[in-house]
Amino acid sequence: MEVVKTQIEAKRNDPLVWQTLFEKAVEMASSIDVEPTFPRAGQQQNHTYAPAATAFDYWRVKRYLPFADLLLAELQQRLLQGN
Repeated sequence: MEVVKTQIEAKRNDPLVWQTLFEKAVEMASSIDVEPTFPRAGQQQNHTYAPAATAFDYWRVKRYLPFADLLLAELQQRLLQGN
């Protein structure tokens, strides 16, 4: 399982992996006339907001990285604790 963990960490930290995923998502969205967007920056009282200049940055910081981190944490907690 360490191999899986190492692979996920490598993909999480490789900017080309995110770029490829985002480009594929944009391609799929454009096939149904949807443009990538992100929420406008305003005063948000109950949410942490990582400022992003582009949809690419926003989706990486707010969705991709937290998902990869959660996946790694769950993997560690459920499968690797005994090792």
